[in-house]
Amino acid sequence: MLIRKLKLAGFKSFVEPAELRIEPGLTGVVGPNGCGKSNLLEAIRWVMGENSPKSMRSGGMDDVIEDNLVLIDGDVELGKGVAIIATPGHTRGTLSYIFPVHDRGRALTIAYAGGTAFNFPREAENFAIYRDSQKKMGDAARAAGATVLMTNHTEFDRAYDRARLAQLPRAAGEKHPYETDQATVLRYFEMSGLCAEAQRLSMEPAN
Repeated sequence: MLIRKLKLAGFKSFVEPAELRIEPGLTGVVGPNGCGKSNLLEAIRWVMGENSPKSMRSGGMDDVIEDNLVLIDGDVELGKGVAIIATPGHTRGTLSYIFPVHDRGRALTIAYAGGTAFNFPREAENFAIYRDSQKKMGDAARAAGATVLMTNHTEFDRAYDRARLAQLPRAAGEKHPYETDQATVLRYFEMSGLCAEAQRLSMEPAN
């Protein structure tokens, strides 16, 4: 793997967009203590798959990234890459994504829910966190105009069936099996948030 350029926006101390070009030979980063030198290396580790806040000297994922962190693919303009949204609930470090794709020349936007099941201790506070994360992701999906929903559990987005259907021939103008509409995508996040809220309310003491 050859890394030529690192762009950051909303990662740890890099709140504003910043770019580090990695030229042939040795690239040195010089600066006073606390200026963010180590954060550059941690950004590379994070993009490569590291998802433990502790290993990046942080107390939680919210300390690592700001909402709507954007990863830049090549020279794509900021805001047109992959939006990474912290959605704690399923686990403390759950991340969800919004990103563009193309299907037969048509631009589509995917909302990928990184955490779906109630995989946490059954406590009212945890259900409230899950509920709020679903609302946050729903708002982001609405703003992006997402019409495709994907999740980390195939039983929630029928990925197994849709992947098989995608291998079949399609007539001209026929939608991709994954494509729905914005109302369907938003309904998913609304319903998952309502389910979490119902669980939270069930734990309140009876009057």
